[in-house]
Amino acid sequence: MTTSIDGLISGMNTSQVISQLMQVEAQQQTGLKQKVQDQKTVIQSLQSVNSKVSALKTAADKLILPMTWQAAKAASTSDAVTATAKTGAPTGSWTFNVNALATAQSSTAVVPSSGSIMTDPAAGVQITIGGVANQIDVTEVVRDCPWQVETMSVGELLRSQRRWGRTRVRKFLTSLALNENRELGRLTDRQRNVLAAELTAKTVRRR
Repeated sequence: MTTSIDGLISGMNTSQVISQLMQVEAQQQTGLKQKVQDQKTVIQSLQSVNSKVSALKTAADKLILPMTWQAAKAASTSDAVTATAKTGAPTGSWTFNVNALATAQSSTAVVPSSGSIMTDPAAGVQITIGGVANQIDVTEVVRDCPWQVETMSVGELLRSQRRWGRTRVRKFLTSLALNENRELGRLTDRQRNVLAAELTAKTVRRR
């Protein structure tokens, strides 16, 4: 067992002095430890921000993908109307009233038992009632474009004639730079005149 008596000769409390000196020296180490801890906290904060920015970038990249917007589906509140959503279609709702459904072509005639209805490639549609033949020329339909056929396509009108199949109609309209799906009501005056003139020319050549 070792026993020491401080200040026996000098009168100083050497143990206390040594302890205080050691505390002064330890302050630098404590400061450095605190700085290290502060830097660790900063690093953790930056890592958290980096993770959130990376997640934001991933979400933003998905927004520009077409498949992201293909998830949108269209629905109709009426059984008579079907709705489909194409790629890039905006979200929202639209309300409209359907007063009547369009048909490709509808021709109605009341004839006696001796009457007949015949399709003639040269004259369009021929209706015979009581021995009197009435001609409905396709060329007249193109020129006048009654409101009943405004939504009818050019191809549908031409195919209503006998021996005018899809191939013949497509070849004929291609030579005129016309789309077979173009609605009659949307034809320009120039397109209408050109189409009517070509149909008339074909009728004359067949005669």
